[in-house]
Amino acid sequence: MNVLQRVSCISFIIFLSFVELRKNAKWMENYAFSLTQLSTTSSAIEVQQFYQQNCSTASKQTNMNNTSTKTGRKEQVKDLANVDVLTQLQILTRGNETLKCLEQLIPYKNKIVPLNQTEQRFIPKILHLSIKSKCIPRDIEEYIDRWSEKLPNYSIFLHDDEAVQALIQESFNDFPNMKRALNCVLFKGAMTIDIWRILVLFKYGGVYSDIDNWAGNDLREEVIPYNVTGFTFSDIWKRPSQWFMAFEPRHPLMYLTMKQIIHNVLSLNDVHHPPLVFTTGPAALNDAYLVFMSTDVAKDKHERGYHKGTFGHWMFKESWSKAQEGDPLINIGGWQGNHSWEDLVEGPNSTNITRRERIQGATGIMHHRKERRKNRKQGKSCAQLLKEIDEKNGQDLHFYDKNGNKRFGVTKRLAS
Repeated sequence: MNVLQRVSCISFIIFLSFVELRKNAKWMENYAFSLTQLSTTSSAIEVQQFYQQNCSTASKQTNMNNTSTKTGRKEQVKDLANVDVLTQLQILTRGNETLKCLEQLIPYKNKIVPLNQTEQRFIPKILHLSIKSKCIPRDIEEYIDRWSEKLPNYSIFLHDDEAVQALIQESFNDFPNMKRALNCVLFKGAMTIDIWRILVLFKYGGVYSDIDNWAGNDLREEVIPYNVTGFTFSDIWKRPSQWFMAFEPRHPLMYLTMKQIIHNVLSLNDVHHPPLVFTTGPAALNDAYLVFMSTDVAKDKHERGYHKGTFGHWMFKESWSKAQEGDPLINIGGWQGNHSWEDLVEGPNSTNITRRERIQGATGIMHHRKERRKNRKQGKSCAQLLKEIDEKNGQDLHFYDKNGNKRFGVTKRLAS
């Protein structure tokens, strides 16, 4: 494709974007109301700018075969861009670090498979998993080995707590108020992972899975279609599965979800006892999904099949039932007897304990409900906490509403 053709193509894409934007003025109103229940003017402009940027950026990162290969130099640039994603992840997760683990734990090394340069697909073949440490118990090793068996052409990166914090502490220009909102995230387990999993897919793309998911017998690489930009299962409430999802880099749904989460955190009335499901969890993802799918013509936006989201981003939603053997994915507490965390296994002194208890004993992982119950502090709102932080630091950091009045916490514009 020559320069003139590329310019024409870009112009046509921009033209279609503006047509779509005008057709869906009502969608923009719903978007702003759903995310912030505040004014819509700046929101529509911001989303429009993001999508225009996303249209060019994500496609370059995920569908490199559409890039011109007229010269050998451009081919080298294409190869470097693909390799660089894996290199960045290897650095982020400290993949070359020599690990010294306790006797009952095993050091995990990332599995790296070079990206196929000839394969036409949007979602890169990268699997992201997370656990407290890269020194893992044998149960977790078995789970990861199962992923490697079922997804042989995928790179697998294990992000420990240090890697999770490293990504979250990066500056994301798309979410300028994220770091401020993180002051109100006091639970470094579940809430932090909720935020991290959105950021890692937004920046790098690929597949995210909870560490306690067992790859079922019917799982294969073809389950995620090559021609979609996003993929999820449906959980038992028909929401997109936060515990397993796949997206191209800089996907609009991940963008909207991060916006929703930041708004929810800044709006917390009690940072010490937050409703996790509705603040950073699956309800936040579902709220963003409904906005993203507001242009979908399907009567049921949660039904199995292909769905066309805003600006032509196609997703596939797969059905799932944790109680059936034939499911491609076995979720925690699911079909017992097939590596559920509730299976009885041998514990210390030949006692019978659940697999969950054996893993928790080896890793020190605490479920978010126990983590929250341990916190006995008196509740305060995120706005109050931010005010205290600003006063302690001698700073005058405020958000401003649409009338120019100083406010702490949520603004009258998008919260992030």
